[in-house]
Amino acid sequence: MGRVVYADCRSPKTVGIYQNVFKIFNRFIGEMDLHDISTRDVDMYKAERIKNVSANTVNHDLRSLKAFFNRLLVWKMIDSNPCNGIKTIRVVDTIRPYLSKENLTKLLAHTKGTQLHDIILLAAMTGLRRGELLALTWEDVDLKQGTLLVHSTIGHTTKGGKIRLIPMNTTLKEL
Repeated sequence: MGRVVYADCRSPKTVGIYQNVFKIFNRFIGEMDLHDISTRDVDMYKAERIKNVSANTVNHDLRSLKAFFNRLLVWKMIDSNPCNGIKTIRVVDTIRPYLSKENLTKLLAHTKGTQLHDIILLAAMTGLRRGELLALTWEDVDLKQGTLLVHSTIGHTTKGGKIRLIPMNTTLKEL
């Protein structure tokens, strides 16, 4: 497929994920010029990939490939995106795993008196992701307004790069 470096303004983690997807796709299609990759090739990749991985993984692959080929369109390296017209696999919604109130209570009791207790309590009360928790600074805490500001920093990008204000309850303010 030729060597194309995808170094947009994506995070290193995203670039790594894309590179992995392209390695797998490249193994499937073999040595093929970018211009020769067709919608049929992508469809056949999808059909083959679903035999070994989950539908969510295949859908992730398809989104990554589509973004990659869209970037090639912008760079005028190809004339059309072979992923256009490829439908993702329908996935039945499932309930995401979470800690029950009982399990959270046990976890908090087990970590009482440690810094981990406070971190777990903060995470449970705000729903912040691990990276968002680690990126918080005192400048992000407004006790007067009762809010936490969640935003991207030099070392961390929030999901979708979005800024959020998280309201704090009395327990969180005391914490």
